[in-house]
Amino acid sequence: MPSSPTPISLIESYFDQDLTRSSLRFFDEVKDDTWIEFAKSYLAQMEKDFASHFLDTSKETDKQVRLYFEPQLAAYWDSAVKQFYHPTPLLGMSPWPPETTLNQQKVSSLLDPLKKQLLFAHSVFIRDNFYYCFDFVADSVDQSKWRADPNSRRLVEGSILSIKRWLPILIELRDFIEAGILVFMPY
Repeated sequence: MPSSPTPISLIESYFDQDLTRSSLRFFDEVKDDTWIEFAKSYLAQMEKDFASHFLDTSKETDKQVRLYFEPQLAAYWDSAVKQFYHPTPLLGMSPWPPETTLNQQKVSSLLDPLKKQLLFAHSVFIRDNFYYCFDFVADSVDQSKWRADPNSRRLVEGSILSIKRWLPILIELRDFIEAGILVFMPY
């Protein structure tokens, strides 16, 4: 069976570039049209491969604790996260990462609302907020016309900026994501 699709594997296979701190400059220079193509490719891959890799159970997984954060409860999580922690793009209503430069310690703090679950669960399934921050681009942008419409241009440019802000988060979460501990679930 091929490896499971993750945000990191989809980025690296699409761009044929490892996602590392030293490669962020490469990703910063990717053209907007290429990001739009990536968004559409990401959506297609997750629709095609996610369920067969993560939702089927087997003798190996039927005894595992696999927590699932129901997306319909996002408003409740958002409220609780804001009350007890600080906002995180991993849970709640907002998929947009902070505008500050992120390091390992800051990304670790984004995991604070999930740390208790990560201690006892084999996997924690959360809504794919990485994709959610650019779903408009993947679902509805006409590549030949988006620049002509000021609203579309603003949304596309904001989505691409969000993708780039997510990259350092994904880099720091790589071990959790690749081990299948933190699963970004398409909605």
